[in-house]
Amino acid sequence: MALRTYTLHEMADTISRSGKASDINRLMRQIQHWTTSDLLHPQEGKYSGTGRHRRYDVDEVRRAAIFYELGRYRVPVPTLETFAIVMHQQTELNQVLWDRAINGDGTIYLFFGWDDDVIDFQIVDDLAGASSAKSRRKNSLMSIKTSAIVMDLTQIFRQINF
Repeated sequence: MALRTYTLHEMADTISRSGKASDINRLMRQIQHWTTSDLLHPQEGKYSGTGRHRRYDVDEVRRAAIFYELGRYRVPVPTLETFAIVMHQQTELNQVLWDRAINGDGTIYLFFGWDDDVIDFQIVDDLAGASSAKSRRKNSLMSIKTSAIVMDLTQIFRQINF
């Protein structure tokens, strides 16, 4: 059985919280930009050809929901680009917590931080876990001084209208 995929419009409609046409159109333009910037990866590649719609799998819809949330805080696209690379590379490392957030098994947090030359994130299942001595390391999220955002990943995934 093939897994469900989403067109650009379906993805925007799925992620949009308001469902308003103007918000969906704005989100569609943002998704196109994220795709062109290699933040999101459609199944057939970002250049699908004339008359063919890009199709995104469920995990890409979830990543777009995270970018959408970070966009609410005006995180710059170059920062998101670096985050997307790291997030794609660390999917297996965070798979258990990612799956728990998808399934609504407890509250899973995504801590995201950046400074001039450091971008880091952690996915944790308790707020104390992110600040524990064990998780502190040179250039870690807890040592970033400029900006940090804590997101309830479980809630972000719950708000997606699959």
